[in-house]
Amino acid sequence: HVTELTPFNARSDLFYYAQRDYVAEEGGRFRAKLYYNDLEFSDSNVRDQMRSFRTDILRLGSTTDAQSDPQPPYWMDDFEQFVGNSTSTANITFFDQIDAFLRADAFQSLYGRDIILDRTSRKILYLRESVEIAIDLQTQDAKVEFLRRQHEVTLSQPSNSNLKGGSLERMFLFHVDFFEFAHYSVLSRELIASLVGGVAAVGLVSLVFLPHWTGTLMSVLVVSCVDVELVAVIYLAGYHIQTITVLLLIMSIGLVADYCLHVVHAFLHVDANSRNERSRLALMKIGGSVFLGGFTTFLGVLALSLADGQVFRTFFLLFVSMVLLGTAHGLVFVPVALSFIGPDLIVTKPEVIEQSPGEVNVLSSMMMESQSMRGFSVSSGSNHTRRSRRSSSIYRLDGHSSRLQLAEKVEDIEDL
Repeated sequence: HVTELTPFNARSDLFYYAQRDYVAEEGGRFRAKLYYNDLEFSDSNVRDQMRSFRTDILRLGSTTDAQSDPQPPYWMDDFEQFVGNSTSTANITFFDQIDAFLRADAFQSLYGRDIILDRTSRKILYLRESVEIAIDLQTQDAKVEFLRRQHEVTLSQPSNSNLKGGSLERMFLFHVDFFEFAHYSVLSRELIASLVGGVAAVGLVSLVFLPHWTGTLMSVLVVSCVDVELVAVIYLAGYHIQTITVLLLIMSIGLVADYCLHVVHAFLHVDANSRNERSRLALMKIGGSVFLGGFTTFLGVLALSLADGQVFRTFFLLFVSMVLLGTAHGLVFVPVALSFIGPDLIVTKPEVIEQSPGEVNVLSSMMMESQSMRGFSVSSGSNHTRRSRRSSSIYRLDGHSSRLQLAEKVEDIEDL
């Protein structure tokens, strides 16, 4: 809202709230303008359509009888009374009548700025009318609904039929606040589309660059959870879906994915005999850096806590919440989740690893197949536990790794 851009206790805010209270005491009244253009105003049927359009717009309010609702002076009523009471305007054209009407001082002051004449072409170029609609527009939903309903009324007018695409309606209602109303009308839809697209992009990139599907699952799950939690923070803080909150919700996708994927990547590249141990080693390897990144980001926005203005306070609260929730999920939730559902395929780095007899037999048989294709032979070895040395990484065989994966790495074994 516009008051969120001003400093706390600004005089403009006091004026705005005083005006809002005044309008509320009246039962809620929205003051706007009806605009007419490209019409043959001299045609009585067109003027009847203009009057009908005005009535339809007033009926959008809470007053059941639009005609009895107190309204600003209406030019058409005064014009018809002026022509009926003046003998000099009885036998002249409509343009001369309206010109004589606007030359009268009383009517010039009332309607001189609303009826624009072109005395060269003897036409009315533009015409507008002031209306006050009895409606309470304090909430976003009410504003969006009113914008939709008035647009339906506008399009239903006969004068607005058969318009070319993108053309301005010949009669329509307008107020500068309609920009705000239109913004609210697309805000939720754009937020959902951006969040879904952002989460999908994170998942796709994770699927391409991480060696196991659990990395994709973790990234998508954590980003989605933090976004839901940020919406809860917005609600609990008394905020609503607006421009600044939408921007921060979308920004959170990149920051939270960063906190999560560092830990996932470390988990996939440490060697241990169990998932719990790998989670511990991953935190030892990268946890400090993730925490330091979150802490320095927090320090970067700390100054906003002292800023004078609601928009800065909103940004600070949501950004800090984003950092805290992102680091908490990355350092607590992700390691625990990976200790349960992390991949069994382990990249080993030590020079020597222990292998069971079953693993040795499989490795030996695959080595024999590989070496026989090259004209070499190799013995299968004994049944007791053997030790394998290598100079580069190997993959251990377990319940989730396939024979093909082992075959691709068997050539890396130097001594079995």
